[in-house]
Amino acid sequence: MSSKQSNKTSRTEKSEPTTAGGLIALILPNATVFISSGCIMVIELVAGRLIARHLGSSIYTWTSVIGVVLAGIAVGNYIGGLIADRYPSRRTLALLFILSSGMAGLISVFDNIVATADILFSLPWSLHVAMHVALVFFLPAAMLGTISPVVAKMALDLGYRTGRTIGTVYAWGVVGSICGTFLTGFWLVAWFGTKATIWGVAGVLAVMGMYYAGLAARKTWMFVGVLGLTAVLANAPWGWAKSAGEALALRTPVGKNVIHSKETQYSYLEIVYVDRARDTRAFHLDKLVHSQIDMADHGNLFYGYERICSALTKRLVGDDPSPRTLTIGGGGYVFPRYLDDGWPAGHADVVEIDPAVTEAAMIAFGLPRDTRINSFHEDGRVFVDRLYREKRRGGSVTPYDLIFLDVFDDVTVPHQLATLGFAKMVRDLLASDGAYIVNSVDVYDQGYFLGSLVKTLREVFRYVYVFVEGASLEGKRSHQDTFVIVGTERPFNADRLGRDSHPPTRIITLTDENIAQLVNRPGTMVLTDDYAPVENLLAGVVRQHANRRAEIRRATKYFIAARALDKHGEWARAVDAYKKGLAHQPGSAGAHYSLATALYQLKRYDEALRHYDSVLRLNPANADAHYMTGNVHFIAKRYAQAEQAYTRYVNLKPDDAKARKLLEQVKQARRQAEGGG
Repeated sequence: MSSKQSNKTSRTEKSEPTTAGGLIALILPNATVFISSGCIMVIELVAGRLIARHLGSSIYTWTSVIGVVLAGIAVGNYIGGLIADRYPSRRTLALLFILSSGMAGLISVFDNIVATADILFSLPWSLHVAMHVALVFFLPAAMLGTISPVVAKMALDLGYRTGRTIGTVYAWGVVGSICGTFLTGFWLVAWFGTKATIWGVAGVLAVMGMYYAGLAARKTWMFVGVLGLTAVLANAPWGWAKSAGEALALRTPVGKNVIHSKETQYSYLEIVYVDRARDTRAFHLDKLVHSQIDMADHGNLFYGYERICSALTKRLVGDDPSPRTLTIGGGGYVFPRYLDDGWPAGHADVVEIDPAVTEAAMIAFGLPRDTRINSFHEDGRVFVDRLYREKRRGGSVTPYDLIFLDVFDDVTVPHQLATLGFAKMVRDLLASDGAYIVNSVDVYDQGYFLGSLVKTLREVFRYVYVFVEGASLEGKRSHQDTFVIVGTERPFNADRLGRDSHPPTRIITLTDENIAQLVNRPGTMVLTDDYAPVENLLAGVVRQHANRRAEIRRATKYFIAARALDKHGEWARAVDAYKKGLAHQPGSAGAHYSLATALYQLKRYDEALRHYDSVLRLNPANADAHYMTGNVHFIAKRYAQAEQAYTRYVNLKPDDAKARKLLEQVKQARRQAEGGG
């Protein structure tokens, strides 16, 4: 192009608006792209929270969310550019905003449908997560992505300088994204929750569509009316709205066993009944079970790692009546309460990042509001770092006898709590004979995270021990389990440790050879603040987690059918359904118990006994299984075994007068059978 042509082109462009109408005309594209870009970021942030309800929160979920949304925006930008060249901007923007509003409103529907799609559970876990996110969020992101190019074309049509106009539109889009990010992260989710926030986005986009279509556009008003009714069905508290919303997949059905639920700034939590008759409850955070409690016996520890920690506490504390303990990760406060109840003269601190978790434990998990436990609601790393710095400055910091780290699960691992730097600060807060106790989920034969964690703690502590519940390590090698690691400056005797657990159990102490296999395995490393790739180290566990979830879903269908048959006394059909479910989920103690009870009703006592034994292998403190085992032996006139089973039941339920009387009857029958009169 010649200089004359260039000068001519430049003269056809307006330098800047000179009238009020011109200013408004230029501001409108900037305001439009500000709103659309802000809405995209709101949806992106909310996407991670919605997905966590079904798939947990990990690097896989956030990687998928960011990648899918960016891909949607890219595709939308390209299509929007093609649209901008062919159709008038204002009418086109009206349609794009209306369609974007509809897509945003359908996010909850897509999410609820995809979450129940069995086909995804056959995929590798990372691909499962990516496909779930793509099916739910790609189209809304792409639709919103079409708006910016059309807005840019509308701004260029005003005739102002091209470079400044495009730069200003892009800049306001970025500012809108920033505002949407902070608004969502700090306020919207906390005030309204994720689903209400999404419907708010749909409403804002609908208003923009109405503006560009003109207030007289009847079709737009019809759409807004339908959107409003749909929002009512998705969010209103009335019974009819809930029923209709669930039927249309606008809501996630609230299970009949849900006692308390709340969306917090950190997770979606639920407390549900596991067994209404026994009043046992489970504490879920983003669909992962973090605690389970027997409301009639708070000291009944359900999880193997908790039983190991109870034994370690007794062994390490010894005769000290007032130990100082710190637990990082409150969850349902089951183990902190065990510490508080067992050592009432002691001092128990808990660091739980989410105050709503503590409140939920008080509302529905039995934690008294006047508890002696001291709760600190902040990140565990921040709490430890603050005490460490205070001690280094010469402040008065009383050392802890035991520090428990209970934040690692099979999907989510806060890497900042697994590093060498953190372990060194923990050691500095311990008494000279104190101990650091960490639970870790891993597969022994892979063991990259477990091995790395042990290797890291061996850089800090003179003695490092590893424990797992069970009779033999051989049965643990290829399956996911929870290991307990202890770091201390003094050796201690771990012989027959299971006798000290509550309730008593079998505990395996890994040998020096076992630990050497873990830490010397290629791929293990000392975890540092600069490099702690915990997700990669746990890839094998994540795969097993995904496979287990798929099996649980299949098993649940059979268990639901079996329970329905139970209610109608169709024991034989219920037995078949329970067996099919247990083929997919053999570790379900509840299903084994229900199957055994159905077999008991059919007088198939030997089969029933095998499944009651399975219950007790999974949970030795299941009082009802001991009772039913006693019944089976009593019927078979195996009085010694019946007496043993009833005795265990009475030890667990000492207030059951009927069982005590039955125990005396068995003892008398045994004496008569043995010729003792």
